[in-house]
Amino acid sequence: MANQFLIKNTMADMRNLSAMEITSLQGPTPTYTGVQLLGYYEKGDTPAPINYFLTNSNSLDDGGSLIAINSIKLKISKLDLVDVRYFGLFPKTENNHIKLTNCCNYVINNGGYVWIDRLNETYNFKYTSRVILEKDKIQSLSIQSNGAIIKLDQKLIASETIWKTTQNRENIILSIGTPAKWPINNVDEAFDYNLKHEVSIEGLNFDCSVYNAERSETIYNNDLISPIQVSAEKIILKRITTNGGIGSCYKILGAKYFEASDVNVFDYGSRDKKLVNGKTELGDSYGDGFHFMGSKENAVYSLHDCKLHGKLSNSGTFSRAGIVFEFMKSYQKESIFNIYGGEIKNFAKGIHTELSGIWNINFNNVNISNLDTLSTQASATSFFHFNNCHIELSETDGLEAGLNITSINIKFGDGYVIFNGGTVIVNPKLNAIKHIVLGSAESFNNTYFDFKKQNVNFYDGAKNVSFNSCIFKNFGSANIKFDSFYGYTQWSNDFYLNNCIFQIPDNFYIRSTFKNVFFHNCISSSKVQSMTSGNMTSFNSISNFDIKKDTNFQIYIPYNGADIDLNDYIPSAIRENKNDFKAIVLGTDLADPLGRGFNNLKEIVRKEQGYVLMAPYWYPYGDSGYWQFTMEKKGNMGSYDINSINAGQTWPVNNIGQKVKGLYLYIWQ
Repeated sequence: MANQFLIKNTMADMRNLSAMEITSLQGPTPTYTGVQLLGYYEKGDTPAPINYFLTNSNSLDDGGSLIAINSIKLKISKLDLVDVRYFGLFPKTENNHIKLTNCCNYVINNGGYVWIDRLNETYNFKYTSRVILEKDKIQSLSIQSNGAIIKLDQKLIASETIWKTTQNRENIILSIGTPAKWPINNVDEAFDYNLKHEVSIEGLNFDCSVYNAERSETIYNNDLISPIQVSAEKIILKRITTNGGIGSCYKILGAKYFEASDVNVFDYGSRDKKLVNGKTELGDSYGDGFHFMGSKENAVYSLHDCKLHGKLSNSGTFSRAGIVFEFMKSYQKESIFNIYGGEIKNFAKGIHTELSGIWNINFNNVNISNLDTLSTQASATSFFHFNNCHIELSETDGLEAGLNITSINIKFGDGYVIFNGGTVIVNPKLNAIKHIVLGSAESFNNTYFDFKKQNVNFYDGAKNVSFNSCIFKNFGSANIKFDSFYGYTQWSNDFYLNNCIFQIPDNFYIRSTFKNVFFHNCISSSKVQSMTSGNMTSFNSISNFDIKKDTNFQIYIPYNGADIDLNDYIPSAIRENKNDFKAIVLGTDLADPLGRGFNNLKEIVRKEQGYVLMAPYWYPYGDSGYWQFTMEKKGNMGSYDINSINAGQTWPVNNIGQKVKGLYLYIWQ
């Protein structure tokens, strides 16, 4: 009966081989070549029959690849596609975590890949499936699926994790990598142990909605869930989706190369609630899309078309960050992280880097919305580039005050933020005042801004900021006292606007109190009612500011101890088109001239008892020429002194008057 198999319908039948059947498998001339198993729990419930052969292996019974039966052991022939059903893993079976671990271990030691088939029912786990990769060995693991859903019917029990990031009880569905367990005294156990290890996971879906923030009397009280935690030198994730849960969704430890394609998270994260004096208050938020900890020098990470959606509800809950980098060695060689396409929304922060070494992080064609802060860094050197991204920051219930568009330099932080192309839309609540905190932003290039006619300003930059070839729609404010460029005096940054276009509503003002603002070759396609400046600094070098024809232009020029060159303040559209125009220059010695506004010009003139009327004329010189002005003093302006005729364009400092704080310039055509 050579080359024939003993047929058994189920694993239970095979485990109950009779003494005679066992004997028929043994000896130099066995009756049967091996055992053919037609199913695991029922005949036909596995993808195909599988053959087992007698073996002298010292390995332990793992419920799938090797089965111990009394005095013998049976082992399957080598498989390339290792279906978890051969190890007894089905949607509603018990101890699925052990069965998945055993299946993964077989693949690590024998090659091939783990296959989890999408069935009509969802797979359930009660404990963590923990797969350990051995140090100093070249090992790899591939898990693939066609969309199988792992849905937790209850919270996991007593999970053992490699790494915990808060004092919460954290749980992992699938944990792959180092044998180290939390707490870890040496982070190398988690991050450097994984050299020569490679892990890929593809096609799985997770439903973790059983984990949600619950009311508690202390913050950090909720259980957390991470579907996947991997520690390996090379990690690849594809076509994975997680719905619901709170914690760090995808934990990546110590990778040198990481790639994720079509890896998504929806409705993830929340904010711990606590009771204070019998009243519910919101504690800290928690919920990250990707959480990277540890890396290698010259690491290369990338995301492709990944959608990261935090949880946002009417109760004010929201998630922490779409992407987090932390607890990495301070490598001096730059690593690269590229994000291509996809979405990040409903998080307190888009990306946060902390204790993470040097990273060049590039967002390319990413849609980003409903954030409090776009990017932050702490004790890190991060270079952020946002290339052709669409960013829309709306004040929604649950988001904290402020709309921070770029990185905030916290202690020991460094790096910069640069925008190339793209759109930035800020839509706060009606009549709210919102700051776009610039932090370490350096430049915006060909970027389109729309502020929805609300009071939004650029605020608190740590560097000089340049806006190059940008379009500003609905910028400024109807309130003359509102600063469009603002910040604390300890920041020494200035603003430079080059070749920009302003689409500003009528009767709107652009003002700066504490910041120097420089305009060059800027134009306005709408009627600019006023550009004003506050008490401390001024708009500087307003060169070639081209405004709409047949309109009025007005600006306040604070006196700062130097001659005032009118060429810096008279728009080129008026100054260079050789059309007649008139101007009024009014000096004032009041400490707060802006408080009265230009709409009350007649009252200002009356109180100041006079003004200076400027009349231009063209002075030919060679093939060209230049404007000159006659300036005629009208009335008595007290401390304001000027010659009755001045043919130049410069307002000499000795004609300012001792008490004058600045000049109003009002021009009309």
